[in-house]
Amino acid sequence: MGLGDFFKNIFGKKNCALCGKECGMMHRTKIKNKEFLCDDCGNLCSKYIRLSVLTLDEVKGHIEYMKRQNRLFEEVYSKAGNKDAYPSSLKEIGTYAFYTTAIKTVRGGNNVNEIGSRAFYPSKRLTIYADENNALVQYAKDNNIKYVLSPNEEQRP
Repeated sequence: MGLGDFFKNIFGKKNCALCGKECGMMHRTKIKNKEFLCDDCGNLCSKYIRLSVLTLDEVKGHIEYMKRQNRLFEEVYSKAGNKDAYPSSLKEIGTYAFYTTAIKTVRGGNNVNEIGSRAFYPSKRLTIYADENNALVQYAKDNNIKYVLSPNEEQRP
């Protein structure tokens, strides 16, 4: 193996492990097992994770998770002017799901049984309206967020 082969191996074009597209050194991200993702596939992932520690299967799972989160986000914000509506089939709100959004009000959520950490972070202006035995109310109590159990009663833990 000569010096030219060494540089070709490091700086040469590689194929994306997901889509098969050829990508140069400046347009790829290395993942575990000496595989690479092109910029297009890498942009489908969260910017807050290190892809270099993930295997190809883990990257595929993360991309599916991000697609679910994006569908949820689009469904919530596609309601004309109504930024506190979400589907009644919603069972889980993922970690950082509404991170740095302008959401001010969350109502109901009787079907939600799991809420990821910092799902509504930062939540200085957020008010949660829900029943007492609700995952949203527990999240509000745990994170010092204003919540309302009934129209007349406002509570802050």
